[in-house]
Amino acid sequence: MGLQQERPRQYASLPPEHGESASRLRPVTFYEFQSGELRGYLRGTGPCPGIQITEAGEKGAITPPGGSLMSLTHYLSASHAAPEAPRKTPGRTEEVRGNTLVVRFPATQDWPLEALVSYRVGDEGRIDAGFAFHFSQPLAGFEAQVTSTFLHGSGVPHLHVGGDWLRPALGEKEISFFARDAAAAMLIEDGRWDFCLARGYRVLLDERGYDYPLLVHMEEKSGWALVQMLLTEECPSISVCSSPAQLNFSLLGRQARAGERVSCHARLAYGRFRGLEGILPLYHQFVREVREGYFALPE
Repeated sequence: MGLQQERPRQYASLPPEHGESASRLRPVTFYEFQSGELRGYLRGTGPCPGIQITEAGEKGAITPPGGSLMSLTHYLSASHAAPEAPRKTPGRTEEVRGNTLVVRFPATQDWPLEALVSYRVGDEGRIDAGFAFHFSQPLAGFEAQVTSTFLHGSGVPHLHVGGDWLRPALGEKEISFFARDAAAAMLIEDGRWDFCLARGYRVLLDERGYDYPLLVHMEEKSGWALVQMLLTEECPSISVCSSPAQLNFSLLGRQARAGERVSCHARLAYGRFRGLEGILPLYHQFVREVREGYFALPE
């Protein structure tokens, strides 16, 4: 199905307050979709661009007001971290190409890279996301974090760790990381996440790491599950936050060269499974599609 554009909400200017001459209100545009049992909106503008789910089968909404899934959120490197840097970048633009919303994040003086994020609505509850980066200058140890925010009380997701599925035990205001390998674990421990400590969080690193870059919210009685998946070589770590309820994944996690272009692939899928054993075949299908060139990203 094509994306249905909601009309921009044009607000009348209010009388100036305290000497201000411009209204604080601005037009907002979002794009409605339905795929399988998923309904919601894609949004490229505003404070939290990404996928907003208003209905998931009989469950209803998944994302809270103002929250979204697969939202490009943080830039980090060996020398500095910038919480919310992509979201705060001025001049962000969006474009609809068929069933795909493309969001462009321009480069800044502090972060000399342009990011192109795409969300393509497919069939049967599937949305493919692409994250492409073009670096004009080198950045050591660069990674981008993509966050998904869920309604409070959504429960802890399943991860595949140590050869089996598990749900991490989290306390209040804890973030637990699962790295791909030792090099990725070193990035988590190099101080780039200290801004989370300053916000009162405990930052944990599970020594086991992850088996597959999979994040699964499953209703075990009904078998309905929301699955996020990536390629191992593109994802240095995944993490789970207790408050707010977030599932996060990082991209790249290495030296970026001047002039380099890098593309990363992710998929969100919602469907009914016969237990968690049905998740891995879905993941392997995603990997094959990317490897065989069926997962095209816009330029």
